[in-house]
Amino acid sequence: MAEAIAREVCGGAVRFSSAGLYAVEGARATGHAVAAVSEIGIDAGGHRARVLTPEMVAAADVILVMSAAHRDSVLAEHPEASGKVHLLDPQGVDVADPYGGSDQEYRAARDHIAAAIEARHCQWQEPDSAE
Repeated sequence: MAEAIAREVCGGAVRFSSAGLYAVEGARATGHAVAAVSEIGIDAGGHRARVLTPEMVAAADVILVMSAAHRDSVLAEHPEASGKVHLLDPQGVDVADPYGGSDQEYRAARDHIAAAIEARHCQWQEPDSAE
């Protein structure tokens, strides 16, 4: 959801690419995720999951994560990413993972993600206030 929302909010100003540490390569976005972003006019139906690779880490200017646990996991596997891994929410609040949850949990995550992207004004270089 974050990639789709960021593309919509930020347009072509920034290039986004979503990946996860434990993603199932090529898996489609869940129906709940597609529906949640569709409700705000965003199409995520074409999304396919990718596993975060060392090449992606090296190529990224900034790596945004949903939670402190995600940040710690990325840094444990990719210590060279130190300094470019930040929480999406500039206030340092974790975005609750809705996976396996209800439509309402997906909507809450969608709204939190959208608010965090809006708060960052599509600028990712500033440090997180909670770090």
